[in-house]
Amino acid sequence: MSINFTSALLELRDLISPTIDELIELADRVSGDVSSAGTNATYMLYSGILSDDSTRTKDLASEIVNLGLDVFDVGSSDIGRFLIKDDFIEAFNNAVAKDLFGITYDSATVEQLAEIDLNVDFELTGTKKSGSGLSMPYKR
Repeated sequence: MSINFTSALLELRDLISPTIDELIELADRVSGDVSSAGTNATYMLYSGILSDDSTRTKDLASEIVNLGLDVFDVGSSDIGRFLIKDDFIEAFNNAVAKDLFGITYDSATVEQLAEIDLNVDFELTGTKKSGSGLSMPYKR
């Protein structure tokens, strides 16, 4: 059973020092629906960079959504809004920092922050940032 954006935020705020797995489980339950979408709305899925090597499909999708048509992107959905919410990002950063180093994100050194950020990216996308020069992400 999926939950909406507001319910997800309330559940997140009830978690005390959540683990990576708890945050992923919560995110897995958040709805992909766009509450303001009509029955004939179009949903766009996107990924990566266009062939010109500079245009991100996310940026292109956002521009189309902003035209005001009955078109929505992933970022318009409850899960899209939840994953970019500062509360979720802070909780996820802290969960990875705790998992890697037993610390909070705010107390990490510059070197630790680089490793934490790399692993947050890996946990959320499954990919390593290109050109990072950092070690491969850990496997839980």
